This record gives sequence, structure tokens and C-alpha cells, in this order.
Amino acid sequence: MKEALKNVWISRTPTLLSLTWRRRMLSGGCLGETFLFLLGFAFLAIPLFSILTAMSRTEYSFKWSDLLVLPFILLGGLLVSRTLTLITNTDRVEVTPQELKVRSGPLPAWDATRCTLPVSSIQSVEAKNIATRSGGRHAGVSISYAVVATMTNGKAKTLVGGFPKAEPIYFIANEIGNFLASLHPSN
Repeated sequence: MKEALKNVWISRTPTLLSLTWRRRMLSGGCLGETFLFLLGFAFLAIPLFSILTAMSRTEYSFKWSDLLVLPFILLGGLLVSRTLTLITNTDRVEVTPQELKVRSGPLPAWDATRCTLPVSSIQSVEAKNIATRSGGRHAGVSISYAVVATMTNGKAKTLVGGFPKAEPIYFIANEIGNFLASLHPSN
């Protein structure tokens, strides 16, 4: 496997295309992930520590007010798991003459696309920019990039998305498109 683009590795044979990357490497920097982890850890650890400390006392009795900390524990757990997923997971797209697979692992990622599509049902693969408008006091538009497969039935399926940088997404879409074209040269 060779590094074709910074932090995107490619392996190509006549019957297999494999693109692998670390999501954290393509998402920008690690300052945001560090902040998310510390915030999540604080939301998780402080209430959990206070509950465990109270429960360790011999005179402890359950009060319904003890349940007020549960949303903070859940939010902290979600933030910590999201950060660990960003740091440790590797995303992979594999294309064979029969199917296109998108996987992310080793941890389950709630935001990653995980799909298997038959190659015969894919009409085209292209990179798209997605504008998201936010309202409120700091209203604006943020742009992210995605690899989208257009199916033969006209529906679009996002294969890889949510990246703030365009270059790796355009590279991935171009490689998949070229490989699919090489499988069916008459199209």
C-alpha cells in the first residue's frame, strides 16, 4: 500500500481498489478533538465521581435528585466516544468488480457511512461540496465535502462525507470513478 496523497493510502490491482485513511488526519487539526475529549471527560468524570463518592458512604440513600446528573454523564460518554472514534478509526473504501464497500473501524462510528453497494447499480461517483447554513447570533455557511454515488435509479448515496478539506475528497472520488471506468471500458 502506498501513500498517494498525504494521509490517503491506495492499493490498486486490476480487480481491487483499496483506499484507506485516518479520519483525524483529514479533518483538520487535533485541537478540536482535544477540547472535545477534555469537555467530555469533565462531563463524565465529575458527576460520576460525585455519585460514587456519595454511594460509598454507609448512610447513603437514593434520592430522585441523584438522577439529575444522568444527562451530564450521557453527554460526557458521547463526547468521549466521539473523540476516541475520531482518533483511532481508519476509514476504508474497497471496490471490486462486484461491489463497493465503505467501512470504518475498529470502534463503531455513529457518524460514518457504512455500506455495501453492487457496482452494477452505480452510475457515477463524484465529489460534492455541501453547504450548511446555521442560524442564530453567529449565522453563516459552512462548507464540507463528500463523495456521492449516483445510483442507476437516480438516487444519491453518500459514501464518505463531512470533511472540511476538498483535496482528499476529490482524490478519493476520482480514484473510485477511474477504477469503475476501467472495469467497464465500454460505458
